[in-house]
Amino acid sequence: EDPQQSHALFRLAQLTQDRTQALQLYRRYVALEPEDPWGPMAAGDLLSRLGRTQEALAEYDRAARLAPVERDVVAGRARVLDRAGRRDEAASVIERWLAAHPADEELWQELGKRSLQAGRPRRALEAFDQAARSTPVIPDGRRPAAEPNLRLARALVAPTVQPLVMASEDSDGNHTFGS
Repeated sequence: EDPQQSHALFRLAQLTQDRTQALQLYRRYVALEPEDPWGPMAAGDLLSRLGRTQEALAEYDRAARLAPVERDVVAGRARVLDRAGRRDEAASVIERWLAAHPADEELWQELGKRSLQAGRPRRALEAFDQAARSTPVIPDGRRPAAEPNLRLARALVAPTVQPLVMASEDSDGNHTFGS
């Protein structure tokens, strides 16, 4: 009812199923709240899901100018790059953040998952190991969230043995086995 009610516009954009309408609502929100980085981030996420990567990254650039040390800007930008198939760039964005914020367990987990998807189990192992070390000790005995992923990464980088066995039989019925 009130087109100037910015928070209602933002929530309506989140709830609508029509992506075109949602984008219009997010852009209206950004116009009403030009200093809020969450507007450009929301618009960037939607643009990314629509396959409009360059526009999405431009929105994240805008959000980064508004909130240069906001973790969610970094995480969102990495998601946009990942959706576009630019996995190495996404990992690089996360790695730069983690160099300055080594206790960010969630982004270590994210880096590990992206590394597994990219077929880099050693890099994933390092990330999951760091995530497990970044998690505070849980007094009730629960394991850190990184633990299952850490076990998977360890298994993927572990040495493996592939037995090679051969057997043959000649015309006289003699059998030969070898390894």
